[in-house]
Amino acid sequence: MQAGQRLHTPGLFVDSIQACCGPTKSFSKPTYSSAAHLRQLLVATAPVRWALDTGLDLPSHITAHQATAALLLMLQQLPESLMPPDVSAVLLHCVPPAPACTSLLSDAMSVAEWATLRHIVALCKAALAAEAAAVNGLTSYMLAAVLAEHCFGGPAAVPPELSANRVAFMMMLLDPEAAAQRREVNAAAGDTVPPAAPVHQRGTSAVLQPLTQQPQESLI
Repeated sequence: MQAGQRLHTPGLFVDSIQACCGPTKSFSKPTYSSAAHLRQLLVATAPVRWALDTGLDLPSHITAHQATAALLLMLQQLPESLMPPDVSAVLLHCVPPAPACTSLLSDAMSVAEWATLRHIVALCKAALAAEAAAVNGLTSYMLAAVLAEHCFGGPAAVPPELSANRVAFMMMLLDPEAAAQRREVNAAAGDTVPPAAPVHQRGTSAVLQPLTQQPQESLI
C-alpha cells in the first residue's frame, strides 16, 4: 500500500492502539498501565521499531495502524514529555492564538524537538486532508485529543480545564480555523472557553520554519 493510501485507513491514530491490542480489547483511550496491553503493543510494533533503529524501509506488510501505534508508543515512553514545561505553564491559564503557539514552541523546544513535532504535525495534517479524512473519518478535534494525550504526558489525571486547553492547543497547530470555530460553538453553547493569550514575543532561541512551511514527507 502506498504512503498516501495508508493515510486513508479508517480510525488512523484514534483506533491504532486498540487495533494493535486485538479486536477483543476495548478501552476509551490509550492505556499503558496494563502489562498485557503493553506486551501486545511491543510485539505489534516491533517490526516498525526495528526498521527505524536500523535505518531500513518499513516492511511492506506493516499496516498503517502498526506504524501509527509505534509513533504513539514512542511519544508515551519518552523520559520526559515532548511538550516542554513552558508550554504546560501557559496552558494552565490560557490557549494562545495560532501564531503565538508556533512562537512559544520554537522558543521553548530544542531544535530536534521542534523539528520532530513539525514532522508529526505535517503527518497529521496530511491525514486530515479532505480526501483522506473522507475515508479515515478523522476530525481535527479527534486527532488533537490523541496528540494531547501522548505529547504532554505527565499524570494520567489532570484538571478538566487543563485537559481541554491541551486539546485546544493541539487543534491550533493542526487546524487553526477549526479550533476557532469550535471555540465559537462552545461559547454560544455557554461552555467554558479558555481565554486567549496575547501573541508571544520571540526570544533569542533558534527558530525553525513556521508550521505553514512544514516538510512534505510522510512518516507512514
